[in-house]
Amino acid sequence: MVSSKTAKDGLMIVIGGGKGGVGKTTVSLSTIDWLIHSGIDPQAILVVESDVTNPDVAKAVGDRVPLKAFDLRDESGFILAGNAIENGNYKAVVINSAAGTSNELANFEELIREPALKRGLEPVLLFPINRQRDSLEILNRWLKFDASKTWRTAVIMNEFFGAASLFTRYAASELPKKVSASVAFPPLNDLIADRL
Repeated sequence: MVSSKTAKDGLMIVIGGGKGGVGKTTVSLSTIDWLIHSGIDPQAILVVESDVTNPDVAKAVGDRVPLKAFDLRDESGFILAGNAIENGNYKAVVINSAAGTSNELANFEELIREPALKRGLEPVLLFPINRQRDSLEILNRWLKFDASKTWRTAVIMNEFFGAASLFTRYAASELPKKVSASVAFPPLNDLIADRL
């Protein structure tokens, strides 16, 4: 279990879930902006772009923050990311995961979690969902894997797919009781979304 001391030192935030098209990139960029606007020096924020086929986060952040690209579709990418976390002096790490990598995260998460904990960074998973059943199935598999709650998992209900009140399948399930938080993520203005 993550200690309260670790939580005060910093965060390693993985934006994941495995499903494509649920808003992981938008949540990643919003998370980076939130960290910067909360007063963390941008040079103390490591951004890991793992979407090697469509690296939109890397394109958007440019040189505002330290950026590394690692393919997290196999163990070697997790090893490289873990080394970057362990060898850096970051107050926050944001990892944008690619679609289809939920099994890899479950299989190799300790390779990033352990270095993060050594550096005093609490592991947090932001899990964007849409209103479809497969989002919830992937979330349920993750929560079964992380039954000991090593990670703090927050569900992000992307309101691009409708108001939070329309996420009835999620609300009616047992899943909201098993996560740390459920957050409604408002849709972005079309002009802002297009620029991202």
